[in-house]
Amino acid sequence: MIGQYEEATRYNYIAHEVDLLLSFYEVTVEDGRGRHLAKDIPISRVRHPAINAIPLPISKAVAGQYRCPVTSDTDGIKKTLNAYRDNLVASNVEGCVQLYTSDGVLMAPGYETQVGHDAIKQWYTNIRKLVTLDVEFDIHEAVAITEEYGFARTSSAGTLKINVTGVTRKEANQELFVMKKVEGEWKIARYCFNEGKPPE
Repeated sequence: MIGQYEEATRYNYIAHEVDLLLSFYEVTVEDGRGRHLAKDIPISRVRHPAINAIPLPISKAVAGQYRCPVTSDTDGIKKTLNAYRDNLVASNVEGCVQLYTSDGVLMAPGYETQVGHDAIKQWYTNIRKLVTLDVEFDIHEAVAITEEYGFARTSSAGTLKINVTGVTRKEANQELFVMKKVEGEWKIARYCFNEGKPPE
């Protein structure tokens, strides 16, 4: 009986936690009744194969303690992205680097992954010697997922000049940023891009 009681206790605890999650996430399931919200059928009301689990009520106060914070702080993300574009076009290496977190990661096609300010600074220094960019950023998405993390999806288009020859050609890329707020400022935590099709 003791073992059975312990099992019932564990089951009810797990069922309680799942009920809690379903109480504020609109998860859908599909069964004989068709598609419906999973929260309409709390798992704690499903009979355990061997034990009759007791449904556990969930108060709104308790559920509120577990609710994920929601933020709409997108202007700060856009501000950082626009600053990055301005520093990139100005070939301002230090300005670009300072927009990254101290452990930031840059993943550029054809290059090794650059981790940390020193490596990222060297990469931008080398690129500045090779080419000069004149591009505009189009911010398609800028989302603050939590108060600390967010992401952005952008595309850029313009021209690229090869510094040695002076030859200029059309340039386009698509970019993905993972953002992190550090001391109240959105920084680039992870950045990767690949070449896109230049506009006609």
